[in-house]
Amino acid sequence: MSAHNLESSTIKVWDPLVRVFHWSLVFFFMLAFITEDDWMEEVHEFFANFTLLMVTVHVSGVIFSSLVEGENLAKAMLTGRKKFRAHWEDAAPSAAQENKS
Repeated sequence: MSAHNLESSTIKVWDPLVRVFHWSLVFFFMLAFITEDDWMEEVHEFFANFTLLMVTVHVSGVIFSSLVEGENLAKAMLTGRKKFRAHWEDAAPSAAQENKS
């Protein structure tokens, strides 16, 4: 399969919601790191635990979605693209067409 055909049969997976989630994870990790001092121990503990919760939800979602879709979603995260599925176009033709580019 040529590079052009491979490109046209995949869609982008980094939508705005995914980006907000990932940058929130970075933000909360940094906040937990910054608030490590003794006088802010409660704040630090909250943000550290919240970051762990976000990571757990994210990894669980990846595993669940990979099993349901029968596709390696972790690979799609690394490449930023995943296989295009025809039933997506049937559900929302205009949105599916936009994602192909």
